[in-house]
Amino acid sequence: MITRLQTFIENHLGQNAKVENAKLLTGGASQETWRIDIEQNGSHSPYCLRRAKDSESEQALDLGGVGLMVEAELIQAAHRAGVKAPQIVALISNEDDLGIGFLMQWLEGETLGHKIARASEFESIRSQLARQCGEQLALIHSMDTQPFLQAGSLQKMAAGNFIQQTYDQYLSLNVQQPMLDYTARYLLENAPTQHDYVLNHGDFRNGNLMIDPDTGISAVLDWELASVTDPAKDIAWLCVNSWRFGCNELVVGGFGELDELLAAYNATSGRNISVDEINYWMVFGSFWWSVCCLSMGNTYKTGVNTSIERPIIGRRASEGQLDCVNLLLPQTFEIIPQEQNQVLLPTDAELADALQQHLKENVAPLLKGKDKFLAQVAANAAGILARSARYSATAQTQANNRLQALLGEHEPLEDLNAKLCEHIRGGVIDLDNTALQAHLRATVEAQVVIDQPQYVEFSKRGAS
Repeated sequence: MITRLQTFIENHLGQNAKVENAKLLTGGASQETWRIDIEQNGSHSPYCLRRAKDSESEQALDLGGVGLMVEAELIQAAHRAGVKAPQIVALISNEDDLGIGFLMQWLEGETLGHKIARASEFESIRSQLARQCGEQLALIHSMDTQPFLQAGSLQKMAAGNFIQQTYDQYLSLNVQQPMLDYTARYLLENAPTQHDYVLNHGDFRNGNLMIDPDTGISAVLDWELASVTDPAKDIAWLCVNSWRFGCNELVVGGFGELDELLAAYNATSGRNISVDEINYWMVFGSFWWSVCCLSMGNTYKTGVNTSIERPIIGRRASEGQLDCVNLLLPQTFEIIPQEQNQVLLPTDAELADALQQHLKENVAPLLKGKDKFLAQVAANAAGILARSARYSATAQTQANNRLQALLGEHEPLEDLNAKLCEHIRGGVIDLDNTALQAHLRATVEAQVVIDQPQYVEFSKRGAS
């Protein structure tokens, strides 16, 4: 790749431009991000290369992405509109033999969401970030959408259509997760029938914002999920619990307050987006993220992407469902299932514990970069297996008992679960049914205890 990259750089920056270093950065679920260091005329400059290896890899995950070429056009348009977006330097063409992508200006700042929300160096700027986010979103929503709509590169979607599109994606996976059916029905029954149509960034959140500890937002990144729809949807995504990185009390990205965000946005845009509108789209955001996680997990199951990252991301679907539970069914937390007793030495859980400890303490420290990251992901997988061995059996027994009482039938858990999904989809059971709500909460909480127990603790603090 380096030889092809060198030729690409010379073609666009000049024959005296030399690639000193090319480093693949971690992060990014569907595309690669590289730091490219260039020496030219005695000066040294970093650039950022975004690419998909080929057209198939870019289209392998059907989650509404616009593709890297459209993303480049959006970034260019945003830069012209005054949004803090990087400058595009060059587009990769077929002749470059580097796949699909573009080279852009390198900007300094932090993108790790947990550091932005928690690290001491961002303490002084955090109080200004909600306002800055509101102002940036207002600028994005003022951008001209006509060139993209006329070219067919962006979709114009009514709220109800957006909900249905995501629900159809879930149904196509053929997994029976009743909390997602419950949430979809709520969203469809309460979808706004009238709203503005503006350019939505689609993934404006902590983690896709580059933050300078002294000045705040230095860049808005990752435009691959853009569309034309309700502005409240874009604002709410920033507030979804998954992007607060454990600082759940601060609704906006784990760093700010919603009233500050809305005050800045409404003052800059001239609109009057309400808290109720944000709350509705926060439910959707949690629902959408859960379906995305399932879809990414499915790419591993089908062999499209065999990285260990994909099944682990698939298990994060329960986190989004817990957020839906807390937004729609805000009762107290249920009792977590007790640990299963297993007459083995060592038990399945203990074997998985040993594997996790080995990966974390003996393997990961020997590795660097992407390899180290994947070893840590593998350790997380071992942790999930350990908790599943401890809790799954009792959780399933409890779920089966609840379903038998709710549906009045005595069948295997899998059959009862499928029947509950059918009842929710068909409107046979009322969404206000208290036994249904209690079952959904207990089921989702038990699954999160297995998949990511720390997320339960985060959610308790956010819900309170």
